[in-house]
Amino acid sequence: MSSRTSVQRFWPALALLTGLIACGDPAITPAGGSPDGGDSQHDAGDDADLGYDNPDEIFPEVGPDEIPPVDEPFVLTLDGQEYDFSDAYFGLTHPQMSEQGRWEFYIEVSEGGAEGCPSEDSATPARTMLVLGVVLDIDGNLSTDNPELVIFDYMGDFIDPAANPPLIRTEDGAQITPIVTDYCLDDCVGQPAPSQPESRLKLFVAGTFPQGQGQGMIEATHCDSMDLLPPAAE
Repeated sequence: MSSRTSVQRFWPALALLTGLIACGDPAITPAGGSPDGGDSQHDAGDDADLGYDNPDEIFPEVGPDEIPPVDEPFVLTLDGQEYDFSDAYFGLTHPQMSEQGRWEFYIEVSEGGAEGCPSEDSATPARTMLVLGVVLDIDGNLSTDNPELVIFDYMGDFIDPAANPPLIRTEDGAQITPIVTDYCLDDCVGQPAPSQPESRLKLFVAGTFPQGQGQGMIEATHCDSMDLLPPAAE
């Protein structure tokens, strides 16, 4: 079985395993389980839906004409201090490894640390953000299910170093809007690395935190080590 060994630090892995943070809501699992494999190569490109879902108006809604330039990364602003997140990577969770029986995206965005796919031996970044709730719906379309942003502050700049765990999370969800979605499923996942070096996810994300807010673009490349796959057939 391919395990997700590329979580950058101890806390994100522990939080996911113990349920402190979770992807999706079992109450809205699509009937019928995972989407039909069909055409496993997907590229939304310029046809991506630029609609925004902000029913609670938890932060100022950003319209399509106000999307920041592609080269403007996600910026977290807390108590007047800005933190730039620029390095992003994603892995794919196989439907057999998902509690909801669907393909899910595991996305990490970091501030600082080593370039390239993160591993247990990577230099510790200053901060890591998990973009949670990005999934494929029953029709195989990129969608969100209880989207949330969770940030781990390893430097203790805005979280008490004694906090257990050292994280903050968005209040009342997050905006996650696909700009470019280019990934490969059944034909690529589990193949020798790099299985899909050209794949990428470009997303506009935004959310409100207890001490401020964050918004901007993330552009994640695929890491085979971040895929979560079922045991190989005997």
